[in-house]
Amino acid sequence: MKNLIFAVLALSFSLVSHAQTYQREPNENAEAFAKRALQVKVLAHQVIETKEWDTAKKVILSFVPSNQDTTENNNYNEEETYIIGYAFIPIGSNNYQRALIDTFYENGGSPKIESVFFVNTDKDKQREIAIILSTENTHRAEGIDGSYYDTYFYDSPNMQAPQDRLKMFKSLSEKFSCFEGDKGNKSYKAKYKTAASIKAALKRMGY
Repeated sequence: MKNLIFAVLALSFSLVSHAQTYQREPNENAEAFAKRALQVKVLAHQVIETKEWDTAKKVILSFVPSNQDTTENNNYNEEETYIIGYAFIPIGSNNYQRALIDTFYENGGSPKIESVFFVNTDKDKQREIAIILSTENTHRAEGIDGSYYDTYFYDSPNMQAPQDRLKMFKSLSEKFSCFEGDKGNKSYKAKYKTAASIKAALKRMGY
């Protein structure tokens, strides 16, 4: 049922956000623009403004915590904690179109973005977006005390015809899920919880 609700909400987002544009004020910095466009006061991660995919156009990546949700997503269960990521893609002079990156839900604890960086995960020359997410997980009855680390990879945005939502590389992302802490009588160290460890692993995989 939960997955069905999330799917319906994602579809609703796509219908509402299609072709919606946002205008950046003169001399407005990226953080101020993102907060104003998303109608929030607090963000879940430092705003990233990058020329990664076009030397003449800067994409803005921003992340919203659940207690600072946008009006278009206020149907989510307020008792759940989650983070929503957005990419603002320039389509003209100080004009942007917004694309959904993803919604990151709790996994036994509140999600936290550890790092956002760029790596090559396919055969083209453009680098893709990588997001490391951690969630604390404590279940005393089961002897669990630690954090899960998950890394998600997303295709680069289409700079000529911005899409409503970025594509996640699901099969690759699933390979970078790990746990650090105690489970039962065993202690574990997460193999992939830093950008450096993930870049090294991708290099070994041939990317």
